[in-house]
Amino acid sequence: MKRIELKVSGDLNYKANIIGILRTPRDPQSGAGYEEMSHTVNTIVAVESADGFVDLSDTEHSEIVDRFKNARFVSNSPEIYRMIDDIENAENPTYDAD
Repeated sequence: MKRIELKVSGDLNYKANIIGILRTPRDPQSGAGYEEMSHTVNTIVAVESADGFVDLSDTEHSEIVDRFKNARFVSNSPEIYRMIDDIENAENPTYDAD
């Protein structure tokens, strides 16, 4: 399990970008099929309902990282690079034992 902090930094909103990359089909010209949707729909719902942080399974986390690493961006942005790096290096959530 990985915990991603849903940061907002200037114009960069991690939550909105994660949702956007998951909603975009891997091949936009062909669209998304049922199989692709089955890998993203639950993750989209989890991220949309999260506030501050989202805890994801390793599979969900890997899907997001893979999509960001294979995406193409219109500029070489340090902020986007940092966001992808933050998402890729998300750590396991820690819980206080009461």
